Amino acid sequence: MGIDIKDEAHPTFGFPVDDCLEYVFPSETYSQDNFQMNTNTENVELALRSHLLTLTASILECTDEEDEEENAKEKICKMNDFISTSLKFFNYVLENSSDTNNAMNINTYRIRLIPFRMLEDVFDTITSKHAKIVWVEFVEKKDILFSQKFFTSQAPKLIFIKLCNKLLEKVSSQVEFAGRIQMFRTAVMSLDDRSGANVVGKFNLEKELNVDNEEDFIEHQKTRNFDDTSADHKGMNYQFYKIFWGIQKFFTDPKSIMSRRREFETSIQTILSAFEGNSFSEKQIKALENK
Repeated sequence: MGIDIKDEAHPTFGFPVDDCLEYVFPSETYSQDNFQMNTNTENVELALRSHLLTLTASILECTDEEDEEENAKEKICKMNDFISTSLKFFNYVLENSSDTNNAMNINTYRIRLIPFRMLEDVFDTITSKHAKIVWVEFVEKKDILFSQKFFTSQAPKLIFIKLCNKLLEKVSSQVEFAGRIQMFRTAVMSLDDRSGANVVGKFNLEKELNVDNEEDFIEHQKTRNFDDTSADHKGMNYQFYKIFWGIQKFFTDPKSIMSRRREFETSIQTILSAFEGNSFSEKQIKALENK
């Protein structure tokens, strides 16, 4: 079963449909005026995810040689096209159905989960090197995937969070890519989302932060190199250093703020005042932007 995208728009969907979707939804099962999905939603998910794993397996067959790398990129593009077409179909289904009057008799809740499960399958299978290509070229450019149409209930959000956590473990050595994943995850999740809250109120109190003593601090300051893009770190004394890192104990155990509120407020004010009084010059800002 191939995945070549057909040039002509599908009579029902209004966009080209690849061979896999044509296979899952043969033309005889629906009409232009009255679309009917006679295929069980579970079977649809199984067919799409099975074919997707076939595509990812073909990517893994490519070696690290230069000519094979180009071949891998082409296969990744085809895989992205396949997921994009599937996403268009899911969007069509959701636009033409409702929970109260579901003419297509399908499980719209499950439809919203399928694209995220497909992405989870992809990132579980492909290498970390290829994962960055898929993330940049597909995930970050698919606004519809993170719209209220799909990203509305807690279930798809949990799949996405799980996906990101596993991907972060896989690309832990790629600092820039890992930061990109975390920034995107923060952007699509609302600030009041349950996933970002410590619902049970448990904290890791065993975690310790190793802070230099004054002698080691002075020695490290002497050996550090400060370039033109650095703020005036030389003006930082050991007292400020202790306050800056000492405040981490409150973040480790937020409940302690209630009993040590004065110390917490004083530390915060000291740190903010130091930041305000040591702003970057225009030269330093431009140098940082060019890095």
